[in-house]
Amino acid sequence: MAVPRSPAYDGSAMDADTPRPFAYFDYRKYLGDAFNHRKSLDAEFSHRRFLEDAGIPGSAYLVRVLKKARKLNKKYVPHFCLALGLAGREAHYFGVLVEYGNEKRHETKHLLLKDLLKLRAADPDFLLKDRRLNFFKRWYYPVVREVLSLIEVRDDFNAVARMVVPPITAVQAANAVKFLEKNGFVRKDAGGCYALSEPFVSSGDVLNSTVLDQYHRANLALNGEALDLVPPDLRSASSLTLTLSEAGFDRVRREIRDFRAHLMAIAKEDANPERVFHIGFTALSRSKKKKDVGHGS
Repeated sequence: MAVPRSPAYDGSAMDADTPRPFAYFDYRKYLGDAFNHRKSLDAEFSHRRFLEDAGIPGSAYLVRVLKKARKLNKKYVPHFCLALGLAGREAHYFGVLVEYGNEKRHETKHLLLKDLLKLRAADPDFLLKDRRLNFFKRWYYPVVREVLSLIEVRDDFNAVARMVVPPITAVQAANAVKFLEKNGFVRKDAGGCYALSEPFVSSGDVLNSTVLDQYHRANLALNGEALDLVPPDLRSASSLTLTLSEAGFDRVRREIRDFRAHLMAIAKEDANPERVFHIGFTALSRSKKKKDVGHGS
């Protein structure tokens, strides 16, 4: 299917509130917000009209993409850019964003994320946000930050390294503190000691993030090593294997989210912290859907 030669949408409805693709790591979320914004400006705007602007026949394709019933086919990306009024760097970003969203392989997804971050880096606001994303790039950055709240540290990075389990080097500790200070996670107080700039840092409920995936992968691997280093009275490990519907799994995820908030409240109320603890939650599918597996095969 050839792309229409002249843009169907000239961007005349764009304003300061028009969603920009650079603000997104999920192309479906961007498409939904962009469509709803156009709809707010033109009550007669429809999914069919969007596809007409894109030069794509029918009326259901956009809906199916938004509902995750279909992936956005790469060949339609230029058509969607026309309908969205995207050109230049924004169009390039949207194309990579679609590849990133459709990719399943972790290694390839990580490379695509790097491309997205490079494109976002031209905007100072996004550059700052992306630097802070790197807080989760090394498993020990969050640990070092918490260690700095427990002991007085000026420039003795050996002391910081000795506090971390599993152990890290003094160079790793120094680099971690440098990163934390540069990106506003810690600061030096009047006495020259490092102090927390904000009491808590949370990834929130961001689930589809390659950076966070890497962070969780690293911690899962380290937890096996830590079981040999941490005495039984300082660890708690348990697991469940359950059968659930998708609705039941959504309930489990909400319970985990609420429990995380409860644990954060306990930490905030603790007046005399003595150690840094890593408390992880994982909920992973360990089977296919029963309807996806043929009987007697």
